[in-house]
Amino acid sequence: MDFTDEEIQKKVVDHLCWDDRIDASDVTVEVENGKVTLRGTVPTYFSLLSVVKDVWEMAGVTAVDNLLKIAGVRKVRDDEWILANVENMLFTNPDIDVSEVDVSVRNGNVTLTGTVDAYWMKLHIEDLISQQNGVTGIRNQLAVVPTETYPDQDIAKAVIAALKRSALVDPAKVTVNVRDGVVTLSGTVSDWAARENGYRAAVNTAGVKDVVNDLKIENG
Repeated sequence: MDFTDEEIQKKVVDHLCWDDRIDASDVTVEVENGKVTLRGTVPTYFSLLSVVKDVWEMAGVTAVDNLLKIAGVRKVRDDEWILANVENMLFTNPDIDVSEVDVSVRNGNVTLTGTVDAYWMKLHIEDLISQQNGVTGIRNQLAVVPTETYPDQDIAKAVIAALKRSALVDPAKVTVNVRDGVVTLSGTVSDWAARENGYRAAVNTAGVKDVVNDLKIENG
């Protein structure tokens, strides 16, 4: 189903107003040929990420140009407090191993260096930090170093098998290439939800070091 730019804009605005996690009162939404441009300010880094994710969930959206900025709110936490809070959160989380992760904070911007043993863990750590008080940005330089050796062919087979189990993705329209643990997805999917589903199939596969998502939305 095709949507006009006006219909897409209304859906995006309505969705942002509905989402109780977000203060989008200072966000403007422009749409041209399905491409959404976001301007204005949001109060936190978590809000910024949430706005972008919400926009991608709307049918008809083919691209997002995120020009949002984090509002210059009163600084309530200094870098030392943010660092202590982030480290405590990470090192007490039972789902992730951050023994080889180093964290630094400057002006609210968190930099991550070191290694983790799974690609999903690298992304999960970033997501957790984005929700912490005082964080204004994240520079994720974590390297993925699996604890076991996974041949590229086995990784590709595992990703393809995950795609075949999906109700959203037509695996016949998706090509999976793997080189040195880096998965590249290409081809077409029906909508953003299917694109995200395909991406997650690669992200959550053992042995993956990085994912290049070149999947295109049909008619996008």
